[in-house]
Amino acid sequence: VRCVSYRGEAPIIEFAYRKGQFLNALGERTSEETFYGALSETVSRDWNLRLKDYTCIEYFNRPAGKRRPKYTVYAELTNEDGSHFNRPNMTKAEIEALDQRLAKANQLYELFRKKNRLHCIEVIPVKSGTFEQVRQAMVQSGVGLTQIKQPRVTRRQDLVEILENSG
Repeated sequence: VRCVSYRGEAPIIEFAYRKGQFLNALGERTSEETFYGALSETVSRDWNLRLKDYTCIEYFNRPAGKRRPKYTVYAELTNEDGSHFNRPNMTKAEIEALDQRLAKANQLYELFRKKNRLHCIEVIPVKSGTFEQVRQAMVQSGVGLTQIKQPRVTRRQDLVEILENSG
């Protein structure tokens, strides 16, 4: 929670992040707000696409063989005309644009990238409807329909498997 203004003597507050929604591969702690700002700006300005939904996972939640210190973001993207983005991979230049925005937004991320302790972010475009499958899995596990909010950092292994199988 942070104070953003006052009305008379009463503070006006806003929630800066949800509990457990920091990306933290090596202690750099990138908030949901910081990550979303970098991602949404990159998607619209550099990639000329629209972001429909996204989530990230930390490297230690990846399947064996893919565990290197880095962020992985699964993104459901659309073209500017609203049609589904259907390329299986992002280009190196597109990924570097996001990596640079993250470095600009988080000094520790930038430091770890420069020292090669943190690898370049991985962006995995997912099929249309993937996040609906994630929501359905959450409902099936007992989360109430009115309580579902897409986690921006996904740690549940069953949800990670849905994302891993959707790219």
